Amino acid sequence: MKFLFLFLSFLALSGCDFPWSNKDPVIVTVGDVKLKTSDLRAKVAGWDTLSNREQIVWVESWIDEEVLYQEALNHGIQREKRIRELLYLTERKIVVESFIARMTDSLSVDAKDARLFYDAHPEHFLYNKWLWSGFIVSYTDWKWASNYYKSKGEKIFNSLPDADFRLKNRQSFDSLAETPDSCLSEDLRELPIGTLSSPKLCGGLLKSIVITHRQDSAAVIPFEQVKAQAEDFAQLQKQRDLLSSLKTDLKKKRPIFSNPKLFYDSSDQKRNK
Repeated sequence: MKFLFLFLSFLALSGCDFPWSNKDPVIVTVGDVKLKTSDLRAKVAGWDTLSNREQIVWVESWIDEEVLYQEALNHGIQREKRIRELLYLTERKIVVESFIARMTDSLSVDAKDARLFYDAHPEHFLYNKWLWSGFIVSYTDWKWASNYYKSKGEKIFNSLPDADFRLKNRQSFDSLAETPDSCLSEDLRELPIGTLSSPKLCGGLLKSIVITHRQDSAAVIPFEQVKAQAEDFAQLQKQRDLLSSLKTDLKKKRPIFSNPKLFYDSSDQKRNK
C-alpha cells in the first residue's frame, strides 16, 4: 500500500497536470474493476472535503474488500443456495422500500393536519417528568421569620413577593425537574400550590419555599411547543394510511389463493369433534 499512498499523494498534488485526469480519472483498478473519481463521490458523502490521508485510507479499505470479493466470486460463493436466498431477500427489501418511498414521499402535511393528529393522539405529547416553578425566601432573623410567616401564611402566592425588610433574599426558580433545596423539601409534591412553607434553618439561613406552578408528568404539552413533532407524526400517519389503502387495492387486483388448512382455526377443530 506504500506505492498507493505515494501515487495518490502525488496525484492529489499534481493531478491537474494530467490531461486524462480532467474529466473522470481512474483512481485504482483491481483486476478488471475500475474505481473512478465519480464512483468515490457517489459512494462517500463529502468525499472532496476529506483530507488526502483520509481519502487514501478509504481507498485502501475498498481495495481490501474488493480483492476478497473477487476471490469469493472465483470460488463460486455467489452461486450457493443460501447466498442466493440472502441476495434475493435483500433485493426484495430494497425494491419494496424504494417503491414505498416513491409512493409516499410526495405526501405533505400542514398545520391543520398536525393539529388534528395532536388532538386525536395526546398520548404522544405528554411531559415525561414533573416540572416545578416557585421561589425561596430567606429571613433576616427568627423574629421576622415568624412575623412574616404569620402575616403571609394564609396568602396564596402566584409570583415572587415584593421586597420586604423582613426578607434577606428572594430567589425564584422555573420549570425545575427536582427540588431546588432538599433541606426545605425533598418531595415537592407534598407542598400545596401557592402556600408559604414554615420557616426552616437550612445552610445557616432561615428559609421558606413556595410552589407557584406544577406541571404534572402526565400533562399534555401545549401544541405550539410540539408543532414540528406533531407534523412529523401526522406525516407518518398519512403515509401509513396511504400504504394500507394501497395494499388493499393491490390485493384486489391480483388473484390470491391460500391453503385453507393453514388458516383453519384450532377452535373450529375442537368444536367439530
